[in-house]
Amino acid sequence: MALLTASLTIRAGESLSDSCDCSAGTLVRIAAPDEWTNANLTVRISSDNQKWSELAYRNGRPFYIPVHPGTSVVVSPDDWILKAFKYLQFRSGTRKQPVVQAGDRVFEITLDNGKVNL
Repeated sequence: MALLTASLTIRAGESLSDSCDCSAGTLVRIAAPDEWTNANLTVRISSDNQKWSELAYRNGRPFYIPVHPGTSVVVSPDDWILKAFKYLQFRSGTRKQPVVQAGDRVFEITLDNGKVNL
């Protein structure tokens, strides 16, 4: 499997990250920054980088990730509805209750493009 990495940044004073084109593979890992203003991480997805939807579990409950600074989360395909998105954004807190970050917070994501490295 070939793994690719990309970064998403939530800027100081903001709660929403920049967007990332994830079309090169399937999201398999999220690495949290070493510093974090306490909040859960929610996820927005888009097919066109214009219209966004909140990611949810298959049962419709909002998807969130508890953030533990400096750690990684392995993403299970069973947890995500992954088939219809190309772009990804992270939010500190929720749409209704965003949490502003005290400094720039950079997440590293890992994508598996399904190709074999020889």
